[in-house]
Amino acid sequence: MTRTTRRSVDKDKPPQNPEMPPPPSNTTTKPLPEPPSSEDPITVHKRIRTPLLDKVFEKSLKASLAGITPEAWNKCFPTPTVKRPEQMKEVRKKFCEIYELNVRKNFQDIVSSRKLLASLDNLDILISEAQVRKTRFLEENPQPPLPMNPPPPPKPLDDKDKDKEKESEPPKEPPAEAETKENPNQPQPIHNFTAEDLYISHLHPILKLQSSRLESLKQAQQASIDSLIKRREEQQAEIKQLIEILEKRLSVVDEAAQGVKEILEMDADGDPMES
Repeated sequence: MTRTTRRSVDKDKPPQNPEMPPPPSNTTTKPLPEPPSSEDPITVHKRIRTPLLDKVFEKSLKASLAGITPEAWNKCFPTPTVKRPEQMKEVRKKFCEIYELNVRKNFQDIVSSRKLLASLDNLDILISEAQVRKTRFLEENPQPPLPMNPPPPPKPLDDKDKDKEKESEPPKEPPAEAETKENPNQPQPIHNFTAEDLYISHLHPILKLQSSRLESLKQAQQASIDSLIKRREEQQAEIKQLIEILEKRLSVVDEAAQGVKEILEMDADGDPMES
């Protein structure tokens, strides 16, 4: 009997082919699309304000060009118009063309630099979403229709009916609790705000900051005015003291002058007596 070993078994096995790598795939990787830049206008299903802006611009440009009439042109250049009328007509025509091109170019530059188209489209989106939310809110919370006819007047009650009604009435609640139940403090939906309310809400922080700055400036001005008033009062007191000192000294000088005058008079009276 022959003993088979692992080595002999391995030798008897046929050689295995090495694993081949998988063939390269023919699919090519496509580059990812570039995200839209912020300057590109946002596509809106219903653009409202952008066409209105274009209409206003075209109307303004036409009105501006309509002001350059031949009569006004002739008044601006009377001498060349009389001497060379045909050439001045061509100059006016060229001027209008160049003026229109420059105005359109400036308008496009302003629109692109300020990103007006994207801003107007965003505004259209916000307004359309607000309208959708409003309609959805009204559908979910329908308001009761207003009565067309006034209710009939109540019938007068007898004494017995009054007693029964008083017994059937529930105990009255305090006024504060009744008001809280009838008018709960619920936040008002944003689509119910008017344009003026939204404008004021946006301006409130700016106005608050400006008012605080003005108040601080007012306090500083008031402090400076108070210091000036105090300094003026001190200067007035000093001037008053100086005036009093001068009056005292002048009174002393006047007394001395009066004494000298009396001495001179006495000397003048003594001289004739000696003679």
